[in-house]
Amino acid sequence: MKFNTPSTAKAGIGRRAWRALGALALAGSLGLSACTSTAGGEAEGEAQQYTKDDVIMITFERSIDYAYGASWVDGATKYADAIGVEHKVALAHGDSNKQLLEIQSIIAQGKQEGKIVLVMGDPDASADVPAIAQAVKAGGGYLVTGWNKPDDMHPWDFGNNWVAHADFDGVEFGERGMTNLAEAMGGEGGVVMLAGVLDNPPQKQRKEGALKALENYPGITVLDEQVTNWDRNLSYDAAKQMIAKHGSALKGFFGANDDIATGAVQAVKESGLSDQIKVVSASDGTPEAIELLQSGDLISSTFIDPWYFGAWGLAMGLAAATGELDVSSLTNEQREVVIQGFPIDQSNAHEYAEAPTGEEIVAALNEGLYARVLNTDGPKN
Repeated sequence: MKFNTPSTAKAGIGRRAWRALGALALAGSLGLSACTSTAGGEAEGEAQQYTKDDVIMITFERSIDYAYGASWVDGATKYADAIGVEHKVALAHGDSNKQLLEIQSIIAQGKQEGKIVLVMGDPDASADVPAIAQAVKAGGGYLVTGWNKPDDMHPWDFGNNWVAHADFDGVEFGERGMTNLAEAMGGEGGVVMLAGVLDNPPQKQRKEGALKALENYPGITVLDEQVTNWDRNLSYDAAKQMIAKHGSALKGFFGANDDIATGAVQAVKESGLSDQIKVVSASDGTPEAIELLQSGDLISSTFIDPWYFGAWGLAMGLAAATGELDVSSLTNEQREVVIQGFPIDQSNAHEYAEAPTGEEIVAALNEGLYARVLNTDGPKN
């Protein structure tokens, strides 16, 4: 793997482009099996040396009952299978304590086998992160998180063990989505905001961006905001209620992510109001959303490539464990990164219609672990 790819001049990558990347093969990533480390974790005494055969990979997620989570886990699994590393999945299903116990159990199992764990995931809530980070550090493993973490807590607070945290520019996603919705509405009418979880960084950012966009559209009014817990069925129910409540004043739904927007689209179509009420999504690029974009039922979204993202965190952990990535030399900006998202609408949705294979994911990662990082270049190791 390379870690010195600059983040400037980023080009969009559709899933058709995965096919070309697949031709790069697995050599770069598989070469990690020959690497050793003098960095290790934060254990006392002489640092351990690891190869890819010395690790167990863990992906933790809220669930796989929603499209983005399922794609995230799918990408991580494909990556681990492609490079021949043991991989386990720990799902919260609404119970963060149970998820933590499962992660701790896998760490203990790894210790018995002489292995360390590489953990990557999307915490159910920011408050879950400290306990997970402490468990990984105590086990001598490596952690990479995405989306959620406490604002006052950072990877370097846990030495080298919490390698990095990655996020996206939710303000940009929200602003672009609301702008597209406002234009589709002709700059007039009422909008209902369909939120995920209010106390959640992505939700806060996307709402901030959406409200920022509305400053340019004085003819548009926010009629209501409904919390959906990022759930398609709850969004469908909320959209139905809002249609009944606001009647002809309602001209658009702003969904904080694709699952939410998908539920709203279903409610609008069943109500026979597709010509009168427009729906937009701020983020994700799920398979269902791609179909709705192609049909014109959804105005736009942002592809944030869950397959790549789920694998990227594990690859970062593997690079740290083998010593190919020296965590102690990274800057704060290189440990709290912003990952690129790709605007999608009816004109380019077809480019994102196929999930990548494991080989294609590995080839994309071989382009450099900082190749899609926007806020900083990678280290010049």
